[in-house]
Amino acid sequence: MQLSSQRHRRPRQAFTLVELLVVIAIIGILIGMLLPAVQQVREAARRSKCSNNARQIALAIHNYEGTMSRFPPGYTINLNASGTNDRYRYSWLIYLLPFVEQQNLSDVFQELIAADDPAMPSYSWPMNQTVLPLFVCPSDKVQGKVNSRGFHGNYQLVHGGHSLRTGAGANEEIAHGLFFVKSKIELTEIHDGTSNVLMVGEINLVDGDVDRRGRYFMTGFNSANCTIATLDQPNSPAKDQANSQTIQEVLPWAPAAGLGNSGGNWLRMAARSHHRGGVIFSNADCSTRFVSNDIDLVLYNRLGNRDSGQVKSID
Repeated sequence: MQLSSQRHRRPRQAFTLVELLVVIAIIGILIGMLLPAVQQVREAARRSKCSNNARQIALAIHNYEGTMSRFPPGYTINLNASGTNDRYRYSWLIYLLPFVEQQNLSDVFQELIAADDPAMPSYSWPMNQTVLPLFVCPSDKVQGKVNSRGFHGNYQLVHGGHSLRTGAGANEEIAHGLFFVKSKIELTEIHDGTSNVLMVGEINLVDGDVDRRGRYFMTGFNSANCTIATLDQPNSPAKDQANSQTIQEVLPWAPAAGLGNSGGNWLRMAARSHHRGGVIFSNADCSTRFVSNDIDLVLYNRLGNRDSGQVKSID
């Protein structure tokens, strides 16, 4: 009886090739539907981290202001400086180090500044290649750029709604924003209100030794590489402008126009990011906002200035 039952039991059949292909196709479709959602979640997390970075830098600036009664200068020396002045060619980052939990690194640099050695340019300082994660946007393609001239960061301060100029007709020491050459802006000078003035923004970095955008330890040589101009809309196709030996175009996310190494050039660097649709900024009151690529250009120009005398509303 048992043998008869086994003899009549139908053998188990495997998947046919057609069925297997259908299953694979369904799985592929599901994965295709899921991946964009996963990418969106990841970018949302990166954007949140970027916003927090900008806010922490803004808070550090205010802590500096609370100690020194003024904001740090954007640049220590003029934008056409080079040669014998190389030891002074550093940016606002140096002043903020004690306020972003980098006191030991600050001590190293302050000793070098005090030594005032012409043979020790800022771009050759020991430890200037230290990567500071706070100044790296998690969405940037380079992710913590370091080369022979030191660390480069995505976060830069705003000098105003205009380019900076050296030489004849220079405005580099009288810009309309908060941070520029030898600036010493006080909180009481922000007449437009701290919630209406942009202070910290972000840029895209270009890998390699040529492009100096975001290079904190080598300013000058006709390059405004550590401050942002709100002259062109965020992620604008309009080209950043600097000495051709200091800038390299990478399209579409880092347009650039090389100029000659002489005075009288209009120098600028626009806010850019790999976030979809805009960039992260921190206001002078330390609040953060996502500024759309499509923001009204006149309004955007005014937001970069501390004393425009105009009504500003981005909401």
